[in-house]
Amino acid sequence: NAAANPNAMAFLVWVFLRRTIAVGLARKHMTSEPKLFTKLNIAFWRAISKTVVVGVCLAAMYGMMQWAGLMGPKVGALLRLGGICVTGIAFIWYLSSAILVPSRPLWRLVPLTNAGAAKLRVLIVASAVAYAAVYAGNGIADILGATVEFSLLTGLVAAIAQGVIFFLMAIMKPVQRAPSPIDNTASRQQGGDAEEAEERSPPEERQPHLEPGCPWPISLRFLLYALALAIFSSALLGYIGLASFISRQVVVTGAILTTMYLGYIASREIGREGIFSQTRLGQKTRDALELDQRGVEQAGLLIGVFGFVAVLAIGIPLIALQWGAQVVDIATGARRIFTGFEVGSVRISLSGILLGILVFIGIYFLVRLFQRWLDAGVLARSRVDSGVRDSIRKGVGYAGIALAALIAITSAGINLTSLAFVAGALSLGIGFGLQNIVQNFVSGLILLVERPIKVGDIVTVGGYDGVVSEISVRATKLSLFDQKTVTIPNSEFINGTVNNWTHKNRNARNDITVGVAYGSDTRLVEQLLLDIAMDHPKVLNEPAPWVLFSDFGGSSLDFQLFIYLANLSDGIATRNEIRHQIVERLEEEGIGIPFPQRDLNLRLVDSGDLPDRLREGAPIKAQVPTAKKPAAKKPTAKS
Repeated sequence: NAAANPNAMAFLVWVFLRRTIAVGLARKHMTSEPKLFTKLNIAFWRAISKTVVVGVCLAAMYGMMQWAGLMGPKVGALLRLGGICVTGIAFIWYLSSAILVPSRPLWRLVPLTNAGAAKLRVLIVASAVAYAAVYAGNGIADILGATVEFSLLTGLVAAIAQGVIFFLMAIMKPVQRAPSPIDNTASRQQGGDAEEAEERSPPEERQPHLEPGCPWPISLRFLLYALALAIFSSALLGYIGLASFISRQVVVTGAILTTMYLGYIASREIGREGIFSQTRLGQKTRDALELDQRGVEQAGLLIGVFGFVAVLAIGIPLIALQWGAQVVDIATGARRIFTGFEVGSVRISLSGILLGILVFIGIYFLVRLFQRWLDAGVLARSRVDSGVRDSIRKGVGYAGIALAALIAITSAGINLTSLAFVAGALSLGIGFGLQNIVQNFVSGLILLVERPIKVGDIVTVGGYDGVVSEISVRATKLSLFDQKTVTIPNSEFINGTVNNWTHKNRNARNDITVGVAYGSDTRLVEQLLLDIAMDHPKVLNEPAPWVLFSDFGGSSLDFQLFIYLANLSDGIATRNEIRHQIVERLEEEGIGIPFPQRDLNLRLVDSGDLPDRLREGAPIKAQVPTAKKPAAKKPTAKS
């Protein structure tokens, strides 16, 4: 009972963790092939997490049995040896299953047939078992004090098994065969029965054009044959240690390189455009930091770079350990890289640079959270104008970014006094080459502080009429009324003439010109226009509307109606409604709105002054002058 309890507890832990992993990283039934990043992500984390589950359960069982006092020193050593071997075999099994996926070709990462994927997984796991047998045999010999012959015999058997496995891999034909034109023609002649049957079948059973498979590429087959020949020849010539070394390196180094390759492809995919923004992490990053699509893509690229660096930082030391490097040597090299090296009086440290980047990202994240709290929690409740809120929020953001940059530089171990010399050296270049950029930057700060314009203002600048949509430190964006967006440098707003229609308020005056016929009662027309303006709900009473008898036109008596609106944006709709009402009221009062007229006076002349043919009523034909042809030249003796 005492021995059963730890095993039962470890089994329960294994069931719980396995079900948790299975729910989170399950491969769903798909009607079409999933994206490469999705396949890579699930394959990588399934292999790692399931291996960790096995290792945790074995470690829990070992710890419980040791706590219960159920094993001696040798038994404990043998259990540790067995746990390492089982965990290694489990990792190879899960890794090969994640890549090959024999039962679901849509999730497979390599173009293999179903049968070829299943056979290849069996051979890969068998190779891992052979290596584990050598490792276990050497460990048992050390623990139990077995003879050297036992270790040599174990290594010989395992080496021969590895050679056979590599030979079997070389003669396989697992590669998916591409459809040929004959197959396509035949399938078209058969009609849609085969396609309909394929659509009705579950996804894991579909494998169009998978059988029969094709052999490996020539280079890979040559490599497998060479490995098998090297192992056989070494074993037969008595170099059993060399044969075991080759088989061990192929298995372990191959597993590490395969895992690194998966990590590399995943990092490359997450850095591609449009991939990271579709993931849950990308959506949470966008919501937390309030990023636009471009910002999310840049974050994905940064994560991809960090992932690639992490793959190299983990995989290279493991390969070095496998090929005989010592932990002390790797730790010394890593310490030199992280502690840094000196270039003149400046010390460059990778750890300092990473720390500075992390500090900058952390402070930047806190600044964005503070901006959101300040905007939504303080400024919104205090009913501050939207333009003031935008200026305060952006000013806090720029100050926070500058503070984060200074703290990050200090955390990276860079002396700020040395930056003064760099700034002095760059001042000349800034004065000439970056003059416009610096001018726009300073102008942007002036706009945020003095606020001659703010977000939401309707302005006229540089020949453009529009609404200010965004003010940054370099340029300001205007949303024009035809739905275009114009980016104008900030210096235009400081050095040029800007017409701000809504600087103090959004009140605006609108003019409506009306022409009535001559002979109309001008006093009545003036009163009608005032009544129409006063009755409209959007026209302000203060300042009050008024009418101007502006001019005696060529065809009409011209009046101008001046109205004041509380919101400039209502001008077009209000003028349209008032014009309709003016037409209706003038028609009711019988006052006409004339159109341009011209009086034509004809002067009759004496018929004696007319030509004879006009007196007789003959039609006149227009005489169109024609160009005279040049006279032909007389031939000369020369011609």
